[in-house]
Amino acid sequence: MRLLPFLMLALLWSGCSGAEAPPADEASDASLARAATLRDSLGLCRTGDLTDAIPTLEALVDTSDDEPVQTAWLAKAYFRDQKYDRAAKTANRAVSDGTCNAFAFTVRGDVTNPQFVSKSDRDPADVRQDYRKAVACDADAGIAWMSIWPMAAQQGDTSAAERAIERLHDLQFFTPPVHTMARWILATVPPDALLLTNGDADTYPLLGLQQVGGRRTDVAIVNASLLNLPGYVEYVSARYDLPLPMSSDSLRAFRPYRARDGDVISLSKAVVASWYKMQGEDVLTRPLVGAPTLAPAVFDAIDRLQWASLGAYIHTDPDTPPLNASARITRAILAVEARDLEGPLMSPHDLTCRRVPPGFRSAMPYYALTYANLLIDQNRPTSAARILQWAEGIRTDVTFDDGTERLLQQVRDRLSG
Repeated sequence: MRLLPFLMLALLWSGCSGAEAPPADEASDASLARAATLRDSLGLCRTGDLTDAIPTLEALVDTSDDEPVQTAWLAKAYFRDQKYDRAAKTANRAVSDGTCNAFAFTVRGDVTNPQFVSKSDRDPADVRQDYRKAVACDADAGIAWMSIWPMAAQQGDTSAAERAIERLHDLQFFTPPVHTMARWILATVPPDALLLTNGDADTYPLLGLQQVGGRRTDVAIVNASLLNLPGYVEYVSARYDLPLPMSSDSLRAFRPYRARDGDVISLSKAVVASWYKMQGEDVLTRPLVGAPTLAPAVFDAIDRLQWASLGAYIHTDPDTPPLNASARITRAILAVEARDLEGPLMSPHDLTCRRVPPGFRSAMPYYALTYANLLIDQNRPTSAARILQWAEGIRTDVTFDDGTERLLQQVRDRLSG
């Protein structure tokens, strides 16, 4: 997080309380101190150190005059620490003075959203109104558009959902390295695939490339976590012409249950299990695959599927991974250059209290080397050697994490052994 925007905000806030203004030098020093404190506490927040971040933010808010951004950050930190009641009260305080502050309205929407907080008693219409106020205050409020999309999708508002994706894409909310990963995934998945994604960075950029950029419009992009929302299941079923796994009434009546092996079967797992069954019966004709960020354990209760990493996607059919995909996948890997992974991992618009995985830049080489191992298993050493050579070239400009370094050495040893 850059200091300058917060410094400018702090300077604007000083003198707005109606109290007698201190001398210029003292005001400047106080503003600088508050900006530095906010910067440091957000740094702690992003590394997950809420134990230290929350007291620092509390002290900052207590010594300020209800400055909405600082108060909203404290609400977000409470929310991440699962102090939901405190988060809601603090978020209400952030918007109490009527200031048109996009961040404050977004945070109040997020920490009281029934999609995120099971105990929230707010009406979804009121939450959605918070997000609308946020983008009315600032049309470039990327985090508000991020919250608008899933809410609009699960309410069946296709127009609002598409508008949110369009704005995020136009704002370049997800940076070039993240889009490189998104393009790579879309380039490699099979035709007409039903692609299950995991989180923000492997869902929104793919949707933007598809909806705005016209890339791989044949692929159904489905966020696995959101499949726990009945309205979202209906939305993706209608959008991508997917068979509904159960009736609308059954979707809304579904309650998680414990299977014989002790695993809890959520609606998401039940939906995916139903799609696998439909695939075997030729009712679902799309190949069902997962983004590489989707952990196989997410669906570990479903018929003990054989998962295999094909580099940019996870093959989930119970049979041996298809050999006819290797040319497409290898070509997509070799097309990525080190410069495609350069640049910041977070946009200035991304005002979220979260941590970017430090090994993100080496994630693609890791997935590619995992695929090289599979190629060796399938007696295709030539293609594996090309991927190894590519990874060694990328390594001169991209620092690999320990896991990727070990995998690189493993592939090297297997090819030379």
